[in-house]
Amino acid sequence: MSTPVRYPSGVSTRVANHLFGNFPRPDPTQVWQFFDDFNGFVVAASGVTGWHLDETNTGTGPTMLDEFGGVVQFEADNAQGDGFHYQLGNNTTVYEPVKLIGGRRAWFSTCFSIEDVDQNLFFIGCHIAADDPLGTEPTDQFGVRSKPSALGTMQFCAGKTASTEVTADLGTMVDSTRYAVYAYYDGKSTVFVQVYSIAADVYTLFATKQLTVTTTTAGDLLPDTEMTIAFAMEANDTGTDKFQIDWIHIARER
Repeated sequence: MSTPVRYPSGVSTRVANHLFGNFPRPDPTQVWQFFDDFNGFVVAASGVTGWHLDETNTGTGPTMLDEFGGVVQFEADNAQGDGFHYQLGNNTTVYEPVKLIGGRRAWFSTCFSIEDVDQNLFFIGCHIAADDPLGTEPTDQFGVRSKPSALGTMQFCAGKTASTEVTADLGTMVDSTRYAVYAYYDGKSTVFVQVYSIAADVYTLFATKQLTVTTTTAGDLLPDTEMTIAFAMEANDTGTDKFQIDWIHIARER
């Protein structure tokens, strides 16, 4: 059995000569971050910051599931093109707190499942405020989605225009399988992506890819404006397929 290492004075992430160098834990001011573990679901309303809904149907959701970790479920309605889209906002005013830039590392992760993967479009991540990101692709976006030309294929995307968008195909998904997606931007030229499938609390590596987001200047193919945090699904058939989401997390160095 290994012996745990104990640090009675704490652990700091600052250099010794910084005023927070003796702070007895990692300095929270070094990063900005957003994390929703969906132990509940806050709907944006007047005076309430939460998830603002745009939809083209009267599907079911949000429904909290009785399972470990906080999971919320949605269903699109039963006609092709029905869907839902949630953005971070206050009432109907969408907030855009995310901005990725060269020279600042960033992290993104999410965990989700889709009942019928090859019959639904989806997006989870960040994009500029938009009512229908699955109908009209946002110019600035960073996240995981279904490959537009091959539903059922998971894809990671980063870009500030459709013509400079960088993508990586992550593999063919399986119906009703939960996936955990992790992405890391190194602040320079590369976004690294790992995906795990989850069954009975066991994480199995599903894909490892990377995207080159630099041509001449560090991160010049990254989105170059503020983005909201969002998730969406749209039916490509006439089913009432379920979409479940466990968490969304994004962070960036200040």
